[in-house]
Amino acid sequence: MRYRSVVRARSGPLAVVALVGAHTCVLGFDLPDDPAVRAGVLGFAVARTACDTDASEWLKNPCKFRLFPYAGYRVAGTDSNVAPIQQFHWIDERLAPGQPYRYTVWLVRGTPSAPSLHDPVTLELVAASTEHGARGVYVNHGVTATPGYRAAFDNGRPSDQPPALVAAAEAYLSRGLHEALLAFIDDTRAGDALDVAIYEFQHESVVQALAAAIARGVAVRLLTHAAPGDRTSAENAHFIAALAALAADYPGRLQARERRHPARLSHNKLLVRTRGGAPDTVWTGSTNFTESGFFLQTNVGLVIHDASVAGAYAAYVALLWEDEPDVRSLRAAVAALDAVPRSRAASRLFFSPVGGDALLQVAGDLIRGARDVVLLSSPFGIEMGGPLAGALADLRARERPALVYGLLNATARGKLEALDGDAARTREFVVPAWIERLNDAVYDARPGSHLKIHIKALVTDPWGPRPRVLLGSANFSDESVNDNDENALLIEGDRWLAAVLATEFLRVLDHYRFRNRIQAIAERYDGQTPAPAPTLGGADDDWLIAPEDVPAEAPSGDAPPLLGAVAANVWLMEDDTWQRPYVDRADPRCQARAVFAPGVRARRRG
Repeated sequence: MRYRSVVRARSGPLAVVALVGAHTCVLGFDLPDDPAVRAGVLGFAVARTACDTDASEWLKNPCKFRLFPYAGYRVAGTDSNVAPIQQFHWIDERLAPGQPYRYTVWLVRGTPSAPSLHDPVTLELVAASTEHGARGVYVNHGVTATPGYRAAFDNGRPSDQPPALVAAAEAYLSRGLHEALLAFIDDTRAGDALDVAIYEFQHESVVQALAAAIARGVAVRLLTHAAPGDRTSAENAHFIAALAALAADYPGRLQARERRHPARLSHNKLLVRTRGGAPDTVWTGSTNFTESGFFLQTNVGLVIHDASVAGAYAAYVALLWEDEPDVRSLRAAVAALDAVPRSRAASRLFFSPVGGDALLQVAGDLIRGARDVVLLSSPFGIEMGGPLAGALADLRARERPALVYGLLNATARGKLEALDGDAARTREFVVPAWIERLNDAVYDARPGSHLKIHIKALVTDPWGPRPRVLLGSANFSDESVNDNDENALLIEGDRWLAAVLATEFLRVLDHYRFRNRIQAIAERYDGQTPAPAPTLGGADDDWLIAPEDVPAEAPSGDAPPLLGAVAANVWLMEDDTWQRPYVDRADPRCQARAVFAPGVRARRRG
């Protein structure tokens, strides 16, 4: 088998579509609109088999039928053959890059006490590799899986672990991102040159990797953010001094410069390798060289093996290296780099500071041009009067708006109402919520209280033939493009890259969506007389029932509250009425059903 970003299969009434990433697969399901076919379907059961070992397991559902013995919420969930998936897409985040898998999906019929499996569909795929052609992409696990992290590593950051567990904790959270950066540096050899422009230079592993490169005969130029009285500058200085001490035996191979005259922040996170006198490879993305950057925030690293792109980045770093105090002059010089010829490795490059908002206008155009879905990771929100907000408004005015899913930092919570509210509910933005306790047990690991969304990216139509990706260090703000040192790339038509980034985005969205809903429901109960119990399986945020309605079979004392709400009663619906929003054309979940399983309904109708 070879890798394909979108894989489809159908048998009988059931169709399945997979959007395939490196670590994560997003499965979309579809059934005919015929009520007779859908009647009695309690949900979907999914099993994954690793083709190389033939090891199989059921995908897990955190919800279950009310009939199950009361055992509280469990992170691992319940096998989907007895606790079927009652929505039309599901996310599996347990793939290994480049490995072949087989998914089998069944319709679950029967009754909650005696579910039965019918009409299986088998779908085979190969997980994406982290490198493909001229590009490589690495997205860390971050803290979105903190219950699993807590179970293995208790409540500490990686640096707080016992020495024997530090490497394992880092590997769990990094999932290849930290390792890929070190490998990029380690791949340099005698005679190469390496330019580094970094906002936060604060990790011992990078110091050691650069020192080893210098010892091999690599010439390193290190450009870091600096400003009087700035905390980041002070913390960078310690690690710069450590690198300088290690490089002292190799005079002339290290040049370190603190950039003291940015208009605001020298915010890049990039490396440019020069080999044989010519720049040939770039590392960029959102990752600062810190413990938080590698392990605790959600971050991405992108590698581009392309001489034209690398040459433009090298010219950009050369401008910043001069540390020109005249920002107006620097903006003009940076803007001139846009004339550098590009290759197919990137449709367009964006560097800042510049005068104007070309990056934001392009982002707005991508949103307006989306056919089916927009995935926007904008950690610090978007400006309400800016090009992106205007594009979202224009999108909403369409007869059939594309769905918009967004990730923001908790610091941008105040912008949620303006972003998230539209009558058709075609937009959903979430912020990281931290659940301290669930069912009277620690849920998120302690590092989770400090974590952030940090990827700055826009992906449109990843299931389609020509997806678009905008990615880099730049936030979607005027300040970022006019005052900061930043970079970003527009890449069009790369289905592998779009699939890897989209599946990771949806994984993170799903995690924080769950936390936000649990938190919102808990707040509704906190300090108040419990509201009447919602109908079981009602609206998405009506998962919990009032404390007095805990079923009689719940052992006494086995239903501790979460902020006054019983958080264990996350029941599945006991009949096929869970499907109603997915066939109601006025409900965005009906549109999402077609987005996550594209290309099957039209053929069925035809």
